[in-house]
Amino acid sequence: MKKTNYILTAALCLALTGLTGCSAPNTEEDSESSSVIQLLKDAARKLPGSAGDMAELLFAEDTKAAAKESEQAADDTAAEPAAKESAENDSIKEDSSVINNGGSVVRIHGNDYFWKYTSESIASDGVFARYSFQPDSVNDMVCRHPDGTEETIFSAAGNGSIYIAGDRMYLASSGKMFSVKLDGSSPIDYDLFTIWDSIPEAGLVIGSSAAVPGVQIISSETGSMETLAGSENTFPSYAGTLGNFLYYSAADPDSQEPILWQYALDGSGTLREIDRFSITDDRFSDYGENVSITQTAMLDNCLYYSYGFYAGTGGFFQSGGINCVELDEDGAPSRHSVCTESISAEEFVVEKRDGDIFLYYITETPGSYIGFWDDYPYDGCTVKNLSSGETKPSSFRLSRPGSFVLLDGAVCTLEENQAAYKTLLSQELVSSLGCLENQKGTEENLTIIRDLEVVDQDIFYTAETSQHDSTLDIGWRPGYRRTESRRFLQKSGQEQPQLLFAY
Repeated sequence: MKKTNYILTAALCLALTGLTGCSAPNTEEDSESSSVIQLLKDAARKLPGSAGDMAELLFAEDTKAAAKESEQAADDTAAEPAAKESAENDSIKEDSSVINNGGSVVRIHGNDYFWKYTSESIASDGVFARYSFQPDSVNDMVCRHPDGTEETIFSAAGNGSIYIAGDRMYLASSGKMFSVKLDGSSPIDYDLFTIWDSIPEAGLVIGSSAAVPGVQIISSETGSMETLAGSENTFPSYAGTLGNFLYYSAADPDSQEPILWQYALDGSGTLREIDRFSITDDRFSDYGENVSITQTAMLDNCLYYSYGFYAGTGGFFQSGGINCVELDEDGAPSRHSVCTESISAEEFVVEKRDGDIFLYYITETPGSYIGFWDDYPYDGCTVKNLSSGETKPSSFRLSRPGSFVLLDGAVCTLEENQAAYKTLLSQELVSSLGCLENQKGTEENLTIIRDLEVVDQDIFYTAETSQHDSTLDIGWRPGYRRTESRRFLQKSGQEQPQLLFAY
C-alpha cells in the first residue's frame, strides 16, 4: 500500500470513529453530520485493497457499537418509571417519611394526601349538629404538593382516616376497610376490619375483625391477614400506641381478668403480657370481660393506664381506676402499682413537677359526655401526688389527651404529660369563624370546628356551620341542618388560613 493510502485510511478511520458515535440525528446539525458520514463511507469503499477493507470494517464495527448504545439508552428510559416507583416505595419502607399516619391528612415526603368531600359526602342533618358520612358517596383522594398545586390521585367511596403501610393506603368505606396502592390501583377489600395502627416501613397493619377473634395483622406485600400468635380466642380492644409498642386489652378466656398486652413495632413482632389485675368491686360484678383499658400514657419508664366499663343506652363510661406499670429498658414489666381505684371518666394526665409525680383525673363528673364539639374540658378535676399520696381538688380543666377543645375562646390541646394547654387556633381566628364558647342547644346558627389535624407545623381544620331545625329534635337533643363546611389550611408562619375547598 502506498504511503498516501495509509494516511487517507487513518484519516477516514478517525473521522468515521468520531462521527458514527453520535446519536440519531434530530437537529439540523445532526443531519449534516449524517451526510458527512455517508460521504466518508463512500470514500472508504473507493480505497484500494486492504485500506478499503479496513475502513469498511471499522465503520461497520462502530455502527454496531452505536446501535448497542442506542438500545441501552432506550432500555434505561423505559425502566425509569418503574425504577422511580420502586425507589419511592423503598424510601417509605426505609425511613420515617410518613407524618400523621392514621389522620385525615397524611404527609408523605412533603406531599399531603386527604379526601376532598362534596355536598353529597355527609348527611344533611343530625342531632347536636353531628353529621355522618354517606357510605356510598364517591370522593376524590387529593395529593397537595408543597408548592400548593393539587392533583386527584383516584376517586372511591371512602372517607375519614388514612393509614400507610408499605406502598399502600388503608381506608374506610361503609363501615368496612379497603386498601389500594398509592396511585389508587390494585384494590383489596377487608370486611368488618378496624384499624388500630400501621407500620409504614414494615408494611404491616394491625387491628381487629368482627368476623375473626384475636389481633389481626395484614401484610401490605401479600395482602394476607393472619391472627397474631398468642391472641387467639380473645376479643381485644385497642389501648394506644406509645413509642415502639402498641398496647391492647383482652380478658383472660378462663379467669376473665383484664390483661394489658404489649406488641413490639420494631419488626420483631414480640407479644407479651404487661399487666393483669383482679376487680373485686361490686361495680364490676356484672361486667367481667367488658372491662377494658381506656387510655394510656408513658412518663419516664412508667406506663399509666385507665380502665373501666361502659353501659347504658348511650354507652357511657361508668366507673374504673388507674394503674401504673414500671418497665425496664427493653419494655418488659418490673413492678405494678395502683394509682387510684375510683374514677368516673376515662381521661387523665400524669405530670412530673419538682421531682414529684402528679395525677389529674375525674372522680365525680360522668365521662363520655356528648355535645356539639368532639370533646369538652371538665370544669375541674382531682389531683393526686403519687409520691406523697396527698389528694385534693384542682381547678385545672382536664380534657382528653390528643383531642382539641374550645377553651377561653381559643381552640387548644393538652401539652404532652402536662396539666397545661397550647393554643392551636387563636381567639381572633375562632371568633371570626363564628364559634361560640358555650352552646346551649337553643342557638339558631352554630359554627363548630371539626376534623382538626396538626401535620408537622401546619394545621388543617373544617369550620362547619349549621342551622337549628326543631323538627329534628329528639327529646332533649337538638337537631340541626348543615349549611356549609369549609376546609382550611393554616400554614406555619402565615397569619391567614388558606381555604382548600368548601362543600
